[in-house]
Amino acid sequence: MIKLIAFDLMGVIFTEPHIISNLLYSLLPEPKDYAFIKEKYSLYTKGKISNQEFWKSVYKGYNYEDFEKTYLDKIKIDKDYKEIINYLKQKYELGIISNLPKEWGEYLIKKYELDKVFNPIVISGEVKVKKPNTEIYKIFQNEVKTQFNEIAYIDDRKSNLKPAHILGMKTIWYKKEEDNLNFMPDYTINRLKELINLF
Repeated sequence: MIKLIAFDLMGVIFTEPHIISNLLYSLLPEPKDYAFIKEKYSLYTKGKISNQEFWKSVYKGYNYEDFEKTYLDKIKIDKDYKEIINYLKQKYELGIISNLPKEWGEYLIKKYELDKVFNPIVISGEVKVKKPNTEIYKIFQNEVKTQFNEIAYIDDRKSNLKPAHILGMKTIWYKKEEDNLNFMPDYTINRLKELINLF
């Protein structure tokens, strides 16, 4: 029996699955090589470099704090979010497992008051390990003390759902785009609202 539903953030609760290529890169006044930015972002999401080190490497402006806020404010929440969360929280515990830098996660959590709904919230930049590494799912499960087979996990990437499945979670793919990974999640949805039919 499912007792807890865990959500990814980018591409699930928030609409944009590619916040670097589709948002940040286009906003940078003098963008560097995309592969370089992606590499720095990967280090940042693992907590390997600081917020200041990340921005110093990719942004040439004087005041990166204002630019960072402008960028993060372009990340929008799914239009079905309120309806589906109000429905699910009556019957299930809700949590988050997300690959995000610590500071970006903190900003979005505070802005949208996610901590009033979700517990625990596991952010890769804070725990210093990211999906699809199985350790981040184990950190989450250890915090809730709920068995893996009592957790349903929703992500827009099959590569993040596969290790959750191996650990015993029910997996739900929020399909935003084609994904050729040879893995079939337990369920597929095209809108968050479809979770009402599953739960």
